[in-house]
Amino acid sequence: MKRGTFNLAHKNILKIILLFFLFNILSCNNGIRKDRDNISLTNVGYKKFILDSITTNTNINFRLNKINDKEYLSFFNRENFSIYIYNYKSGKLLRKIKIHRNGLNAITIPFYSIEYYIHTLDSIFISTIKNYYLLNSKGAILKKITPVIESKYIKVKKPIFDESTSYKRGILSFKIDVDLPDKNSQSYLRRSYDFDKEIVVGDFVNENILVHNYNDVLDYKLLDLQRRGSYDKIFKYFVKLSPLRKAILFLNN
Repeated sequence: MKRGTFNLAHKNILKIILLFFLFNILSCNNGIRKDRDNISLTNVGYKKFILDSITTNTNINFRLNKINDKEYLSFFNRENFSIYIYNYKSGKLLRKIKIHRNGLNAITIPFYSIEYYIHTLDSIFISTIKNYYLLNSKGAILKKITPVIESKYIKVKKPIFDESTSYKRGILSFKIDVDLPDKNSQSYLRRSYDFDKEIVVGDFVNENILVHNYNDVLDYKLLDLQRRGSYDKIFKYFVKLSPLRKAILFLNN
């Protein structure tokens, strides 16, 4: 076989292989499109939760809690400083836990908002900017902790009780958020806190590792604040600046 004939045959084989892979890719894409086209919504009914006359539908964050394999819907009502807990299956109100503002069980709530975590129906954790509380179903304070504040104002690591919050063997695990993280320092997203010993066990989920070019993202956040200089100072101090949540915004700009 001549050299030119061999090269030609070799090129033809490569073309056949490329066409084969291209055919497979197109087939997969068509399959994905068909799957997407087959997606449909099915009406499975609706859930109904009766609200009282005090509750409004503004500034309410509904939460789905699972306790001992039973589901509950809850929210904090700013109008009367109460946590409402509904049976998710029946839609009936089970508990209305009053957050006291006066007396021995008084809790100071800044900005009319709290973080709460329902461990059991008679064991509710509350977090404000300065204190942690453990309440029973009557709103009585079973324990109050004033943790050591690492820094002030926008540098404070504030607890956020999200869906991944848990309490096991005296350890409360939750999300932490900092309005303005320090540049060139480690920024963690979650914390484990020993509620019995009143000490931080450790912080984990390093934002510096998760976010590509973390310091560049943080620089963008600071520039973004400067561009929004028309906002009042209080808003700028308390605006959320987590690089992880706004990384996509940075990349799109």
